[in-house]
Amino acid sequence: MTLYSRYFREPGTNYFLFGPRGTGKSTLIRQLHPHALWIDLLRPDLERSLLSTPEKLLQMIEGSPEKKVVVIDEIQKVPALLNIVHMVIERKQGHQFVLNGSSSRKLKRTGANLLGGRAYKKTLHPFIASELKTDFQLERALNFGLLPLLIEAKDPSLPIEQFLQNLTPDSIL
Repeated sequence: MTLYSRYFREPGTNYFLFGPRGTGKSTLIRQLHPHALWIDLLRPDLERSLLSTPEKLLQMIEGSPEKKVVVIDEIQKVPALLNIVHMVIERKQGHQFVLNGSSSRKLKRTGANLLGGRAYKKTLHPFIASELKTDFQLERALNFGLLPLLIEAKDPSLPIEQFLQNLTPDSIL
């Protein structure tokens, strides 16, 4: 799989990274922060654990003092973690939080703590032609779009059918 360079400027401080499913948010963050403390809420055991006891996030952070960048992937799954994030930011111990997810609407609807100006909001969109350079194909882009999961698919109609079947109203609106 080819890793394309994205036109994305990291703010250098805490930020939310939102965007449609399949745009490469997690891949990009792994490239930018390969040594971060990675909290992957797609892991069912970790999601359950943090849903029941959000304070475990604080234990995980304190248990890895050398890790100053903390990535929480799919933050919308456990919005209560944002209270812990807020508390750690206020301690001013040099942590940077990268909070990744596909649904800012879900966070707003739940009344989650959106950190009141302590984190930027960034959005990652599908590829643009100049990011793909010579791999850009106009006809294919017009027919299937530029989601990363479609770019290298031999038959992009298969992943796009799966993608469309998995869309939820939150990811469309």
